[in-house]
Amino acid sequence: MVGENPRSTELFEWLDHGLETYGTARDRPGDDQTSRLSPYLHFGCPSPLEVAVATAEHPEGGEFLRQLAWRDFFLQVLAHRPDASWQDFRHRGDRWDQDPEAFRAWSEGLTGYPLVDAGMRQLVAEGFMHNRLRMVTASFLVKDLYLDWRLGAKHFMEHLVDGDVARNPNSDGSGFLAPEQTRAPTESSTRSDNQSDSILKVLTSVDGYQSWRA
Repeated sequence: MVGENPRSTELFEWLDHGLETYGTARDRPGDDQTSRLSPYLHFGCPSPLEVAVATAEHPEGGEFLRQLAWRDFFLQVLAHRPDASWQDFRHRGDRWDQDPEAFRAWSEGLTGYPLVDAGMRQLVAEGFMHNRLRMVTASFLVKDLYLDWRLGAKHFMEHLVDGDVARNPNSDGSGFLAPEQTRAPTESSTRSDNQSDSILKVLTSVDGYQSWRA
C-alpha cells in the first residue's frame, strides 16, 4: 500500500544510533549525520507520522522532531498561501539583479566560496544537498548576489531528489529570511565545518579552505 517503506529497518537503526548525536552534529555538512529520509518522506514512505511517533520514543528525539515540524509548517504555508511558491512571502518591493554570469557561477559551484561551491556541486552530482548547505547557498544567491530566488528554486527543483514545491522555495529564500538575516558563507564554514577535509570530499578542486580571501 502507499507508504510502505523498504527502508523501515534502516530508519529504526538510524533512530537508535543517529539521534544520539543529531542535535549537535546536524549542522556539520562534512559529517552528514542527517537521516537522509527526506526523499522517502516526500513520497510518504514512511509517513511523517510514523517517523514522528518513532522519534518521540527516544529521549534525544526533540531536535529531530522540531525539524519534522518545520517540514509540515511549510506544507501548511503552501496550503494557505499557494502563491508563496512563485511570489515573495513577504513582499518588499525587491528588484533583483539580472546577471546570467553570476547565476551560472552559483549554479555550477564556481563562486570561489568553498562552502557554497561544495553545496552546489554536491547538488548536481548527487541530487542531494545537506540542509545547512541549502540555507547557505540560497542565502548567498539572494542576499549576496541579489539574484531572484525563483531562479534558485527552479534549479533546486530540477536536481533535488527530495525537491518539494512547499519546502524548498519557502525555506530557501522567498521571504522567510528577514532583511538583516544572512547566512554568511565564510562564517558558516568555520562554525559548521571546522575541518577543511569535510568540504574537500565534495569540492576537490578548492585550493585551500579560505580561497575566498583571494
